[in-house]
Amino acid sequence: MFGKLLKYEWRAAGHALLPFYLVVLAVSAVNSLMIHLGSGGPSEELMDSALGELIQLLGFMLYFGVIVALIILTAVVIVQRFYKGIVGDEGCLVLTAPVDLWEIPLAKCVIGLVFTGLSVMAGVCSIIILMNPAEFLRMIREVDWLRAIEQLNLYVPRWGMYGAEIILSLMLAGMAEMYHVYLAIMLGQLSNTHKAAFSFLWYVVINVVFTVLSWFAFAGFDVHSLDLLFLEMGAHAALLSSIGISALQVLLFAAGTQYLMAKRMNV
Repeated sequence: MFGKLLKYEWRAAGHALLPFYLVVLAVSAVNSLMIHLGSGGPSEELMDSALGELIQLLGFMLYFGVIVALIILTAVVIVQRFYKGIVGDEGCLVLTAPVDLWEIPLAKCVIGLVFTGLSVMAGVCSIIILMNPAEFLRMIREVDWLRAIEQLNLYVPRWGMYGAEIILSLMLAGMAEMYHVYLAIMLGQLSNTHKAAFSFLWYVVINVVFTVLSWFAFAGFDVHSLDLLFLEMGAHAALLSSIGISALQVLLFAAGTQYLMAKRMNV
């Protein structure tokens, strides 16, 4: 049943985001075309004129606007999917599904992570298109990958482990942020009016609380001491610490979210 939840969330989120990825790539392709028209060929004179420069400026402004819109839309869809699926129109259907309560926000979180990654990939692909894909592929082919891996193994023997830890750290940090938002939304529902405003307020309050707790945790260290601490711990231990902190936040936020879903929302 959890797989069906994932499939349902994928379709719902993809309905808004997947077409927009095509828009991002199309705008990048148009801008790339204008760049190359201005760097050679029969249209070079036109693109070097005042009109051509205006067209290129408008194209880059459009590209920048689309990238900003992609970031905002991704965040909005992630928040909207939780809100609609728990306290919105879909709540009655989703909350009565034959699944454990914790699986509902987890499915939304997993799909949120997937589309966050896809949004990043769409942004990277748009930059490659602007660079000229053929030139990018040529640069990739010219790299001596065997020598690069040998140098990496020489200077960073555990680079594979570090890479896995960085990815895990980023994933847990993303999950912690999403569950942070989920918990704030559920706390906001305790108010009789202005639920969205109170949700935002709770988001800020939770953030402030964890910031203060972090400050107290490291209050006995000065900046120099912290530098020495992490130097002695090494990158591996520092990454594990980050993973542990993010995992603890996920557990706390998930437990709070589930409690409010079960008790406060009469699920």
